[in-house]
Amino acid sequence: MLSIAVLLTAFSAGADQEVVHIRIWPAFSFEPANALVQVSVERDPENRLLTVSGDSGEFFWRSDRPLDGESGPRTSAFYCRDLPAGDYEVTAQIFGRDGRERAVARRQLRILPR
Repeated sequence: MLSIAVLLTAFSAGADQEVVHIRIWPAFSFEPANALVQVSVERDPENRLLTVSGDSGEFFWRSDRPLDGESGPRTSAFYCRDLPAGDYEVTAQIFGRDGRERAVARRQLRILPR
């Protein structure tokens, strides 16, 4: 029941929520935690780079994936391993060929101490 509550309280925001969407499983866990971050991206000829990051204030991770416009993958998976305790803001950003941010989405991930 608690996991459902956490999922319902997670938020997503962005320039255009249809352009990029984040799903995290599990949305909370105990440290050291492994999490799967799935990012869905609306295909567009301008899409060139997907950047996904997580920041708890104490720990930061980031991963970049090139996108090939309309030929790019619709969904990309990122496996985060051995995450320490913290409340993470997970951010997915899409950048265009001009290097400017086209869309952003955010989600919360909570890792509890043992």
